[in-house]
Amino acid sequence: MYYTTERPGSNGIDNRIGVAFSTDGIHWSKYGVPVIHDGDPGAYGTGQSVAWSADAGAGIRTVYTYTDQTGVPLYFYRESVDGVSFGPRRAISQAGLTLNGVPGISHAKPAVAFAPRSQDGHYYYYMASVCEAYTDSPYGPAYPEWGTAKGVCLYRAEGDDAFTGTWTRVLDSAHIKPVEVEPGFLTNIYGYLDQSKVRVYYGCSGSGDPNTWEICWSEGDYP
Repeated sequence: MYYTTERPGSNGIDNRIGVAFSTDGIHWSKYGVPVIHDGDPGAYGTGQSVAWSADAGAGIRTVYTYTDQTGVPLYFYRESVDGVSFGPRRAISQAGLTLNGVPGISHAKPAVAFAPRSQDGHYYYYMASVCEAYTDSPYGPAYPEWGTAKGVCLYRAEGDDAFTGTWTRVLDSAHIKPVEVEPGFLTNIYGYLDQSKVRVYYGCSGSGDPNTWEICWSEGDYP
C-alpha cells in the first residue's frame, strides 16, 4: 500500500510517499523511509499516488501529484522493479484536461484516478479528475481552480500521448451529488481496467464539508 505522509511536525506540508506491506491486508509493516520524495517545497509536496502492477510481481508503476509554493499541481509517473526503489520521474501531460469547459485542472482538489487498459490492440491510459468547480474560490469567481469541486470527468490517452500528447474527454460527470471529489477506479487486482464498463468511485456530498461526505459511484461505456 502506497500512502501520503507529511514531514514530521510540518502540519500537513512537505509530503512524501511511503509504502507498507501486508500478507493478509490487515496487519501492515511500514518501510523505514519514504520511497518517493521530490523535496520539501514548503507547500503540499508529493503525494496522492495511484499504483498498478508492472509485471504481476514486484514491479510497480505509479502516478502522483506534486505541488510547490506556486500552488499549481503537476502529475508525475515513475517505475520500480521492486516496489521500493523508483526510477526518474516523467511528467504527465495536462493538455486536454479542462475545468469548467476551458483548459485547466482543480488546484484545490487535484487528486486523480489513473489506470491502464488494453483494448482492441491498443494500450490506453484512463484518468478521472475534477472537471467542474463552483465559483466560490476564496480568491474570487475568476479563480475556479480554487473553488469547491462540483464534478468528475473521465479522459483517455493512448500510449505515449499521456506524456507528450493530448487527453480526450470521454465521459462527463454524473452529478450524483452537488460535490464530487477524490476519484478512484474499480480495477482488477493488478490495477488494470478490464471490466466491460468503466466504474469511478468518488467522495460526494451535498456541501463542501468533508464530515458530510459519502462514497458515490458512476458507471459508463468505454469509447
